[in-house]
Amino acid sequence: MKRPPAAAILASAFLSGAAVMVVEMTAVRAMQPFFGSTNYVWTNVIAVVLAALAFGYWAGGRLSERFPGPRTYFGALALGACLVAAAVPLVTPVSSRLLPMEASLEGVVSPLVKASLAATIVLFAPAMIVLGTVSPLAIRLLSDSRGAGATGAGGESASGAGRAAGRVFACSTLGSLVGTYLPTLWLVEAFGSRTTLLVAAGMLLLPGALGLLLSGGGKGGALAAAAVAVTAPISAFADRLPGRAAPPLPDGTASVLVERETPYQYVSVREDSYRDGVHRMLTINEGVYTYHSFEVVGRVLTQSRYYDDYSCMPALVDLPDGATLRGAVVGLACGVTPRQWSHFWGDRYRLDVDGAEIDPAIIELGRKHFHLPPAGEPWLRSYPMDGRHMLAALGARGRRWHMIAIDAFANELYIPFHLGTVEFFELCRDTLEPGGIMAMNVYADRADAPNVAALENTVAAAFGHCVRVRQTWGGNFLLLARRGRPEDARNAAEPPDLRRLVPSRLEERFGKPAIAEWDGLLALCGRIPWAATIVRYDSAKPLLTDDHSPLESLTDEFLSRQESEILGR
Repeated sequence: MKRPPAAAILASAFLSGAAVMVVEMTAVRAMQPFFGSTNYVWTNVIAVVLAALAFGYWAGGRLSERFPGPRTYFGALALGACLVAAAVPLVTPVSSRLLPMEASLEGVVSPLVKASLAATIVLFAPAMIVLGTVSPLAIRLLSDSRGAGATGAGGESASGAGRAAGRVFACSTLGSLVGTYLPTLWLVEAFGSRTTLLVAAGMLLLPGALGLLLSGGGKGGALAAAAVAVTAPISAFADRLPGRAAPPLPDGTASVLVERETPYQYVSVREDSYRDGVHRMLTINEGVYTYHSFEVVGRVLTQSRYYDDYSCMPALVDLPDGATLRGAVVGLACGVTPRQWSHFWGDRYRLDVDGAEIDPAIIELGRKHFHLPPAGEPWLRSYPMDGRHMLAALGARGRRWHMIAIDAFANELYIPFHLGTVEFFELCRDTLEPGGIMAMNVYADRADAPNVAALENTVAAAFGHCVRVRQTWGGNFLLLARRGRPEDARNAAEPPDLRRLVPSRLEERFGKPAIAEWDGLLALCGRIPWAATIVRYDSAKPLLTDDHSPLESLTDEFLSRQESEILGR
């Protein structure tokens, strides 16, 4: 049997290494609409890939002893291509059937983690096992010999196994380096996650089928090519394959206005019709009923969801009518908070707002489907960047704000750790005007949740105080802090007396208008103050820092407790 040249083996090892990383990097993206992209989902994917590759390396070593020829090597590449391609149309039906529809992401998260592990094993472990066999088979081909001291077809002597292994692993690792960047920088954004997986299959099919044809395994090469060719058009209709239908919404119908993959995540805008109106939502990654921007079409308030609480922030800032009111929003999304500020306070102040949203595609969707002003609007500037970086960069130029609203989440529940540290809150404090207010949205079921306790203690460490407010709708808390004026001692500024200040200021500024939304705002603020609790720094409680901020595990701790309570365990 004719043996391939060394260059062909090394080139195919390069492509195999690239394909492995393309699949690994894209697997999370393909499953994000169902399971999100928490660290635990990433951990599941990485662990499954590593375990499958380890088993594949072992199996490849055994195969290289029993079936050392080129047909085995190129057959492994072709089979790997078929398995990767087969995963493409199966992503939706497999993930949707494993998704625990009876569990809300806002209440129970561990079933999502377990389901993502099972989906990763079913969809991607078989291909990774087969691809794990490629390196041992390639090394055997390069170092194979027809007798002691003879030169094998790959150009290596019988004693050259070490050199062969070095060349194979070097080429494979270089391929993995390329495969790491391809999905993130180009393929997923340009073509989507399913097409990216098919590209990975093509990387394997090309050398596999060609090698089988040239080594006398023509029938196998033709079958592999046909299998991937059939899979490609099927993947275009993958979402139409039978899957587990989403649970019916309480009393309405839903429609998706737009969905797309960005360099950061999977995003969609949907509308759900209810008896009380049409709800328009921006959803990021999750496949269950959650959102990152929300509006009731035709209204400004969101029926007492936590967005409405941010609209009260100007009432806590001691500025005369007609002054310039500067605000910053970390986690701008589609601009719900600036819109409410403009609607309720635009005729009282000259608004000047900076908003950070890390994903430029979301800013675009906000302008098209929500009420985010177009680029160039003088009162609102949208920065496609990390919120902490925006505060630091503009603060270094002397920018100061009267209000900083923090509403940044990954997968609805998890605040990015670097937006919950004492260094971050000190940055907020230092970029606030004296008397300025910082407000932060935190998801938790009750006030003693470990993530709330750690965050409020960390805020208090930076500001000297923190006011915890139970929000009026859903499982959220609002953390408020004020920067002391220059005459105040450091860390000694008292928080505003919400019980008297908010209602009196609103009635003073707005009176009691007949417009329903103004009445709604007054009623909203009237309910908030009675749940306010003043928190001061306690050295015995957790303090989150840039060096050590286990915020995700603290969130999971309360979610696990909540899950146990819901399930009665």
